[in-house]
Amino acid sequence: ACGTGITASAIAAGIFCGIKSPVSLRSRSGENFTTWFDFTETEKKSVFSAKNIFMQGLAEEVFQGKITFE
Repeated sequence: ACGTGITASAIAAGIFCGIKSPVSLRSRSGENFTTWFDFTETEKKSVFSAKNIFMQGLAEEVFQGKITFE
């Protein structure tokens, strides 16, 4: 599952389909996510800006790394 894609889809659904926050979506892998967001209108009434974006869903470690500073 991709949290970034799920969040973008939820915001797009809000903008283009008028769906209100929170938005519940299921990923292709079958995991459920809920995304919350607020919209603010910009100077152009047809342009929206999303803020206060939060996502709830499964999180698991998929990578570990080590950084060494010199």
